[in-house]
Amino acid sequence: GIVLAITPLRMLVLASDLVTATSLANWTTLTTAGGDSYHPLWAPLLLFEVVGNLGLVVTALLVLVLYFQRRTNFPRFAIALFLAGFAIQAIDQWFAGVVLGDTTTKDVIELASAGLGSLLWSGYLLRSRRVRSTFVRRMREPPPLHNAFVAPSPPPLHAS
Repeated sequence: GIVLAITPLRMLVLASDLVTATSLANWTTLTTAGGDSYHPLWAPLLLFEVVGNLGLVVTALLVLVLYFQRRTNFPRFAIALFLAGFAIQAIDQWFAGVVLGDTTTKDVIELASAGLGSLLWSGYLLRSRRVRSTFVRRMREPPPLHNAFVAPSPPPLHAS
């Protein structure tokens, strides 16, 4: 529970680097054709990082709410968060490797670690009895419709 509570805050702190990278001065330097730091993929990379990280923060907040409400759909949303985080990290590393021209061993190890962690936690959430017995609250079922009008039965057919 504590790790889930800290996750959105941790993501926001890590995203603070994006605020610097996407400042108007940096954006102009990186995305203006003919500049020293220009690469045609800088704009898509920065936009991908902003949108991806914003989506992860929103999803992490939703997962946190579902966790504390012990909702049955918590495991599905948590798995989606893990897999989306891994996918965004993998795409981001590929983009950065293309733009910057290098990928370090540290980057590969971090990606492998994130992938392994996602697989292990997803497996636990899918197979654990404790998870099935903890997250039992369903969204309220809508009230049944009361038929105010009941069609009359058709008259019996008489043989002539």
